[in-house]
Amino acid sequence: AEPVGPFITGVRPGDTAYVVFTSGSTGVPKAISVDHEALVNLQAAQRQVFRISPGDRILQWFSPNFDGWHFDVVLALTSGARLVLAPIAGSCLGQVLLRTLTEQEVTVASLTPSAWRTLPNGSLPALRIAAAAGEVCTAGTVDRLVTPGRRVLNLYGPAEAAIWSSWHECRPGEDDPPIGVPITGKRAYVLDPDGRPVASGEVGEIWIGGVGIGRYLHQ
Repeated sequence: AEPVGPFITGVRPGDTAYVVFTSGSTGVPKAISVDHEALVNLQAAQRQVFRISPGDRILQWFSPNFDGWHFDVVLALTSGARLVLAPIAGSCLGQVLLRTLTEQEVTVASLTPSAWRTLPNGSLPALRIAAAAGEVCTAGTVDRLVTPGRRVLNLYGPAEAAIWSSWHECRPGEDDPPIGVPITGKRAYVLDPDGRPVASGEVGEIWIGGVGIGRYLHQ
């Protein structure tokens, strides 16, 4: 008997949805404000790439202090899937990770490559999508995860660009996977120090544009 129409909240697309700190890998951690429009765009890209159904069981592995937490929550709750909470957020590794994935029949999981590498050998027949995010993904990590019937995805994106900016579907036997192509709503460029596009094969800096670019908050 609950209403099924749009839920009117008064929240505008540009209003802040959450604030998260960067990792500090390039200096002092900075606070980033991410708006609601960014999460709507994230959900649209997730729907296109992951193709989640209500029957999926998605592992929430990341700590709430990390933007990957929002990725898992949005992925599950906007598709009607079940969100499976890791017993130790961000530190569910090794045998504990294997047991969680197996006993909870997790079908979709996004972890850092270093976390995937702690996973002991196991069949994990329910796992249909294994995504690597938050660190550089290597060919060795992909080879550990690739199995018939399972998709292995390399996801890339800084906190400043609302968690996720590009993706690549990994193939067995390939070299270290690239960060791939931009998700829907995002644009990516490789530019020189003067802001000009570099030629194919040349070194430059990645610039990300489009929907969902966050704002630094003054500290």
